[in-house]
Amino acid sequence: HKIYTRTGPILVAMNPWQELKLYDSEILHSYRRKPMDAVPPHVFAIAEAAFANLQSQRKDQTILVSGDSGSGKTESTKFMMQYLAAVAHHTAVTANTEQQVLQCNPVLE
Repeated sequence: HKIYTRTGPILVAMNPWQELKLYDSEILHSYRRKPMDAVPPHVFAIAEAAFANLQSQRKDQTILVSGDSGSGKTESTKFMMQYLAAVAHHTAVTANTEQQVLQCNPVLE
């Protein structure tokens, strides 16, 4: 199922209205430390780019998620937070990031 495409740094996603096996641990780790143009379009690629920039530039990063009602914005954001929590967990400098990322969830709802 190809629900993602990309134009430059912009990811376009289609809500498939069904659960897909696109977000398991194996897929998550396949995006770790890979540039966005070296991997297929995916929310994990966007999250990895933001995390890599955060670490290299030491500046806050922003990911804008936009779409119509029911388009999957909340789910996409949750998958990006899942990615950030997983990769931050393995980084000593950002050990506290996992908890901070996971605490963002109530703000989304």
